[in-house]
Amino acid sequence: MKYASINGTIIEHDKASLHISDLGLRRGYAVFEFFRVLRGVPVFLEDHLERFERSARLLELTPPFGREKLEALIRELIELNDLREAGLQMLLTGGYSPDAFTPGPPNLIIAPIRGHPTPGPPLPAGGQGHPAQKPARATRGQNHRLPHRGETRQTDAGRRGHRGDLPRW
Repeated sequence: MKYASINGTIIEHDKASLHISDLGLRRGYAVFEFFRVLRGVPVFLEDHLERFERSARLLELTPPFGREKLEALIRELIELNDLREAGLQMLLTGGYSPDAFTPGPPNLIIAPIRGHPTPGPPLPAGGQGHPAQKPARATRGQNHRLPHRGETRQTDAGRRGHRGDLPRW
């Protein structure tokens, strides 16, 4: 990836950084949102931005600019990075703090994440899963049925007369 954004400023991805006093790093005080980009289009962007804004309000964090500029910045990053199939992660942190507790003006980071290849063909029919995964087989003497809610299942010790009954669920 070539470019990311910190507080609305486009910067080379490899040079993007935050100071160690940022509360997102120090205390995890941040809002995170991730969405996919397919064929150069951010998928469900409105839904993701609504959730991002709602989460920010809940943490009493105010993004440095409004939705229109945020959308324009997202589209600019998609274009600059020539993102066809990728992801974008947005982080709104608690900002730089002099005492690792008091929030400062929030930092907004938008960074592309390399896309993953399209999933392969569907798994074989019949619920058999991946060919390399073999279903576990019960061995002789194992209890093949789990108890129903409210039933008591005896352990081997209980069958031999010891107090080993399992508690009711």
